[in-house]
Amino acid sequence: MKSPERPKFREKPRETFEEERNIEKLRNFSEKTAERLREEVPVDNDCRIDMEAFRGIYSSENIEGNKQRIKEFEMKIFPGLTPEEIKKEKLKKKGEQLEILTNLIFNKLLGPEFICVRTSLYDDWRNKVDELILEKETGNVVCAFDEVGDIMGPRFEAKKQKILEKNIKGGAEIKYGLGMENGKLVLKSQENIPIFYLALLEKAIEKGVREFIPSFEEKSDYEKRIFNYFILT
Repeated sequence: MKSPERPKFREKPRETFEEERNIEKLRNFSEKTAERLREEVPVDNDCRIDMEAFRGIYSSENIEGNKQRIKEFEMKIFPGLTPEEIKKEKLKKKGEQLEILTNLIFNKLLGPEFICVRTSLYDDWRNKVDELILEKETGNVVCAFDEVGDIMGPRFEAKKQKILEKNIKGGAEIKYGLGMENGKLVLKSQENIPIFYLALLEKAIEKGVREFIPSFEEKSDYEKRIFNYFILT
C-alpha cells in the first residue's frame, strides 16, 4: 500500500517575500513616526490626522456621518472585507505605498521646523488631498500634496488638470486641518491651501520602499534623491 503523497505547497517567489518584508518595514516605521508626531499633533498609527480629536469642534453626528461615508466608499472598492483586510489590501497598492513613503521622507528630512502629516481619510477621499505640511514658526500650512504613481499617461494628465483647476479656484480645502495660534497647535478647517502633485514611476516607488532606512537619523541616498526630486518638481 502506497503511503499518501504529501500535499504540495506553492511557495511564494522570493521577490514577493522581499516586497512584503519591505512594506512591513515601511508600515512599522510609520507607526514609530506616528508616536513622535503624537507629541504635538493627534494622528493615528498611519500618521493620519485623527478625526476623533475634533469632537467638540464638530458634532459627534457630523464626525460619525463622515466616517460612515468613508466606510461605504471603501466597501465599494473592497466588498466583503473587514477593516483590517482592507488595510492590508491597500498596502499592496503602489499609491498607498507612495503616500506612506512620502510622509516618512518628509518627516525625516524637513526637520523639527515643520509638521508633516497625512490627511484624515475623509479629506483624502472627499477633498483629494493626501499630505499636509505645516510650518511651526508661521503657523501656515505651507502646502498640500496629492500623490500619484504615474508620471505620464491619461491618469497623470487628468490629475494635473484637476489640480490646476483647484489652484485657480483658490486651492484645496481641508475639514480636519491644523494651524498654530499663539505658538500652540490648534485643530481647525483650512481653506486656500496651495496643492501640488507628487508623481513617481512604480519602479521608483518600489526602489524607494526597498532602500528606505527605518531610522530617524540615517537617510539613504535614494531617500535624498526622492526628496530633492519632489522639491524640484
